[in-house]
Amino acid sequence: MIHRTSRLGRALVSGLTAVLLAVVALVATPATAAQANEGAGWNDWRNPYSIVDTPSFVEFNNGGGVRRYGAITISDGTMRFTTDGGSMWYTFPTPFTTPYGPTVAFYGNRMHVFARGGAANDNHIYYNVLNGGGIGNQGTWDGWVRLPFQVTTVGVPSVVSMSGRLYVFYTGMNNRFYVTNYNGGGWTPPVEVPGNGSSASPPTAVAYPTGEIILFHRGTDDRVYTQLYDPLWNDGTGWRVLDGVHTTRRVAAAASSADPWAVELAVVNRDNQNYVSLMTLNHNNETLGWHVTYSQAMTGVAAPVLFALLGAYDIYVAVTTRNGLFWKQAY
Repeated sequence: MIHRTSRLGRALVSGLTAVLLAVVALVATPATAAQANEGAGWNDWRNPYSIVDTPSFVEFNNGGGVRRYGAITISDGTMRFTTDGGSMWYTFPTPFTTPYGPTVAFYGNRMHVFARGGAANDNHIYYNVLNGGGIGNQGTWDGWVRLPFQVTTVGVPSVVSMSGRLYVFYTGMNNRFYVTNYNGGGWTPPVEVPGNGSSASPPTAVAYPTGEIILFHRGTDDRVYTQLYDPLWNDGTGWRVLDGVHTTRRVAAAASSADPWAVELAVVNRDNQNYVSLMTLNHNNETLGWHVTYSQAMTGVAAPVLFALLGAYDIYVAVTTRNGLFWKQAY
């Protein structure tokens, strides 16, 4: 028999937690300096293309060793993908044009790329699956497929592979949050994420050690919100604010592979000249307050992106500017 805490019980725990956090906030000031293992300088990715929106990267071991996979959308609206960390970029065999950035995830030992349609009034979500794709090998693609159930979105989806399922979170045309998942045999009908959240920006999802998914989004007031979401029961802890910053773009988040309790966040900080700021959550509590990591104004539409190194504690941050793609260690 599965025993589950009632909503009332969870609400009481959540309320007590909020009180304890408030007490802590009265006696402690969040740190603002960079943490010890944060990189001091930025590295040029030396990407040959002009990237128009947020890129996506993931590390995975598909049996041939650990590799960094990624995808970008460039100035002509086409997408490129890499299977070797960015040394070589390939075109998709079936053309796909969109002004929006892609989302990359691994499921069933295969790379999946998701994107929002680029044609006029095409707000559907599409995906493509790579078979093979080792270093120097483009592999074969299944071809672009539209998600069923007439799924439409205002932005780029966020994707999490967990417990044998592939979860796709997105912002609907009504600015509400929804989730659908693939269970190995087919897609489930979308359901609204609980919590009454709303945003014109996409949500961000990260797998959490409790078997839940930790969600983040930019609110209609430009503040950053988070909640723990239980996909088994379509239940959540309720959205709470992470104070100290306002942002005009989606929130980036990634968990450390070796320490999944540690979740790093990155935003374009509206309160600080549109610089990029980082923050660390550990066990869902703030351990390092917002601090600037990239001290140049982000003038394009791209948000920062975070990705974890497989089997390591390290998390890297990448920013897209008019001058290229730059990265460094964030955690």
